[in-house]
Amino acid sequence: MDTVRLMIGMFDRDRNGTIGFDEFIGLWHYIDEWKQCFHTFDRDSSGAIDRGELNQALSAFGFRVSPQVVNSLVRKYDIQAGRTKLASQGRGAITFDNFINACVTIRSLTDSFRRLDTNQSGWVNLDYDS
Repeated sequence: MDTVRLMIGMFDRDRNGTIGFDEFIGLWHYIDEWKQCFHTFDRDSSGAIDRGELNQALSAFGFRVSPQVVNSLVRKYDIQAGRTKLASQGRGAITFDNFINACVTIRSLTDSFRRLDTNQSGWVNLDYDS
């Protein structure tokens, strides 16, 4: 449900907490782009992408993230680790559903960062009072 809320928030242009038909069309188009990207990088057609493939897929969407961020995403969304709660038992790969979760998370964080990075320098200063 958190992913659905984030996705609605991403496309709710009038900020009324729901998406209308035109906003839904935008969301559907974006999901289709994610699906095509996922299948492009799932080269072995296993239904999951590994760390390297995830990094390439995120880059294709314009997200430049560090290897540490990619590793964190895989640890969080790994198909086996999610069931066992033990990242060491995971496959090191994520399914399409979890790929969408990862992309939504990265996009949401990026959008939030960009709102704070008003001069587009790549740096923001935060304190507890803001």
